Amino acid sequence: MTGAIELYALGASFEVLAVCIPYTNLQWNRRYYEPGDFSMQVGADDFDPAWAYVWSPERPEMGMVQKVAYSADGGYDGTVQVSGFFVEKMLDDRVCYPRYTGDEQATETAVRKIFAAYSEGLPISLGPVNDPPIGDRTQSDFSDDELGSKLYSILETREASLRVAYDLEANALRLSVWQ
Repeated sequence: MTGAIELYALGASFEVLAVCIPYTNLQWNRRYYEPGDFSMQVGADDFDPAWAYVWSPERPEMGMVQKVAYSADGGYDGTVQVSGFFVEKMLDDRVCYPRYTGDEQATETAVRKIFAAYSEGLPISLGPVNDPPIGDRTQSDFSDDELGSKLYSILETREASLRVAYDLEANALRLSVWQ
């Protein structure tokens, strides 16, 4: 049974492994000031352990498969509970070190510079800049923070957020600021 949101499963290199995943239960929780999460239940016959990401062309978020729980259900084939955070959580894999100091005319510009300073090795690039950039003057001075948590905290003071969206045509993850 396919739900209301069309979901695709992607591999570690973002190759499409399955389309129209037939899930029976889906929780897709977008959050504004922190990474969201997802959880879905699929039949054991429909699940492939090669799934690394779950994505919908209808939504800007992409989920990282982080937990897989198999369950047997009587005489049935069983189900699999697949869950994880959205890819924004990857940003917390980077610690902001050495110390960062900056003074930018727009919050979005500050966020983009901070991301560029600490994102080496992440499969995420910067998306387009808003015109005009979001926010006002932003001064920053910090060290040893998780990159994602720091960016969210800076944006929260301006009632803005970030998102990392999957671009299917470019096969790339793009970070953008939004309000």
